Amino acid sequence: MTLLGTTPPINFICDQCSDDQSFYNVTTFCVLKSIWTNAFNQTSIESLGWMRDTLFCEWNGIKCDNNNNIIELELKFPNIPKATQTFGLGKLKTLQRLTIIGGAGFPFGPLPFSIFQLENLVDLALISTNYTNTIPNTFDKMTSLKSLRIANNYQLNSFIIPDTISTTSLVTLVFSLQNVNGAIPDFIGNSITLQNSLQNLDLSSNNLTGNIPNSLFNLRNLQSLRLGTNSLTGQIPPGLTSSKFTNSLTSIDLSANWFSGNIPASLNKFVNLISLNLETNLLTGPIPAELSTLNLNDLILENNQLSGSIPDSIGNINLRNLRLRNNTLTGFIPPSICQRRTYAFCTMGQNQFQVQTGLSCGDCAFG
Repeated sequence: MTLLGTTPPINFICDQCSDDQSFYNVTTFCVLKSIWTNAFNQTSIESLGWMRDTLFCEWNGIKCDNNNNIIELELKFPNIPKATQTFGLGKLKTLQRLTIIGGAGFPFGPLPFSIFQLENLVDLALISTNYTNTIPNTFDKMTSLKSLRIANNYQLNSFIIPDTISTTSLVTLVFSLQNVNGAIPDFIGNSITLQNSLQNLDLSSNNLTGNIPNSLFNLRNLQSLRLGTNSLTGQIPPGLTSSKFTNSLTSIDLSANWFSGNIPASLNKFVNLISLNLETNLLTGPIPAELSTLNLNDLILENNQLSGSIPDSIGNINLRNLRLRNNTLTGFIPPSICQRRTYAFCTMGQNQFQVQTGLSCGDCAFG
């Protein structure tokens, strides 16, 4: 940091040197100073140590490697700039992790395209910003990227998920609350690299239509599949339970769609499944007794049109969340459910249950 001299950090003039990559720590300091200068809450970001001195590696929200090259930058509301288009984030060539979480309409303005050309970036998160423009289709340049989280940036024109994502080896792909339209793109499941790398896929809270494409079933290492709050239709596809991820999947969320038909008994093929959320669909028929072979923590089936009685064996699952509210279920509630005291949530209301005389289900709500 000696290249920055003894000039007080606030007085350091960046206009003539911020583009000089020969003095990378000066470039880095000047980019960070521009963020501080345009901060939403300058007092708040100063409380994190920013501009106290030129030792930016010691500022909160920043991490450097052993050579004092910046590798992580975390900007969370209210410690964010009002806008970032002109701050030169693309000059931080050593950056590996960038997180921008906005609030109160900030940061605003055009999305800084330069961050999508950072070849060393491993983790990129843009959440709750007010950025405009379109996400550039340049992920083929982001050869190190493993985690991409784009969520709740309503001003972005992100109606289509960029197809160059297929060239990456992402482990986590989140494209949520982005008004994405149309069918789930086939390139996700057809990508040779993503078939091996992708573990977490979250396309929830968009405007996706159609059914779950068979191409997704090629993701052999998928652990979490979140497609809730869309407009997906049809039956839960039979191919889901013969997919390449039957041994790896731990969580399925298909809630708040328009899925119809029965719950497939073959879901018990997901031998490591912990959470199953099918609430708020148009599902009919019985609750499959086969689900009791799973070690579920969450079984969420409320707001459907399920019928019949609860299988006795469901009460043998060590559930923390059992939500069956607002169906057309009948019969007696199994004593094993009423006697269990491990529930964080248990909802049974708006069904047609009977409770055996002398049996209390005090841990379950019937309203």
